[in-house]
Amino acid sequence: MAAQKRITSTPSLAIFVLLLICVAYALVGCSSSSDSSTTIVTDTDPEPAEESSAAVPTGSAQTAFEDMALIYIVSGTPSTTGAQPSGEMLRAPGANAEADAKLIYDIIYPSIYPDRANLSWNTPSYGLDYAIPNSGPYEISLDVGQTILSSFYGSCPSDVRSITMNGASYNGDGWTIMQADGGLSRSISTSSWVAAGSTVTCDAQVTYIDGISNPVTYTYRVSGTPDAASIFGYHLTSVVYLSSTAGTSGTSSSTNTAAPAEPTLDPATYMFDQLAAAGLTPAGTGAIVDSRTDEEIIIHVFENHPDHIATLGWYRMDLATWDIYDYITGDLIIPAS
Repeated sequence: MAAQKRITSTPSLAIFVLLLICVAYALVGCSSSSDSSTTIVTDTDPEPAEESSAAVPTGSAQTAFEDMALIYIVSGTPSTTGAQPSGEMLRAPGANAEADAKLIYDIIYPSIYPDRANLSWNTPSYGLDYAIPNSGPYEISLDVGQTILSSFYGSCPSDVRSITMNGASYNGDGWTIMQADGGLSRSISTSSWVAAGSTVTCDAQVTYIDGISNPVTYTYRVSGTPDAASIFGYHLTSVVYLSSTAGTSGTSSSTNTAAPAEPTLDPATYMFDQLAAAGLTPAGTGAIVDSRTDEEIIIHVFENHPDHIATLGWYRMDLATWDIYDYITGDLIIPAS
């Protein structure tokens, strides 16, 4: 009977031990799950991001910012006789196709910015990849044109086919840039630089010298933000027109208190204006100085088509008399005024 009792009690003891093991395992499992849950929450809690800040640019960085501001301002207000600036001048990329085409043109052929050391028609500006022709037009790839546009705006229009103007025609693979000189110049001086957060702001004075009228200076407040993808190191965030002053000049950042010098009448500018007044360079056409000597200036007037250039006229001005002739027929068409 005793042996029988031992046999019947053994299962009870085994069951009791098994229950203890299960309880212990459950307690360890709960503790592990709790620890694991705490660890996950801690690991996924993000650190607060540090706000990037901009500093007032100096040296070459300031020069690049000024180039960006100058070219952009002139693209929206190319002359003092057309539409005048007002308010916020920064437009959306692609909103003004002709002005955007001028951004490309003025980087590639910056003849109206003679005092800007980083802008040249003899070497690629800002390290861009395009060939300098011995004569004739520049051929600019789609990538280069898009890089130029995004350098001003921080982005590029998705469709650039409409971005074209007289002298900067979209050709399906990029842009064809015609060389054109007219005796004009545009310069910039800056002041009141401020850096706040990720924005840099300055006042920019842009002076227009056209040779036949007193210079005009427009003042803007220009803001930009650092942009590693931009050829200038910044892209624009605001360009606000402030004021204009006629009859002043100056190309440096220092204040010019001396009386402005009388502008010298440039014969090429005079010839361009006379041809325009006579209706010989209508809207949509191009006009370039084909050759210039001490005796004469010859101007070529043309229409720029995607597959060819159509000549509308060749004109010659005698620099001794300033009379303008049809170069082909020799007829006097505009007597000196």
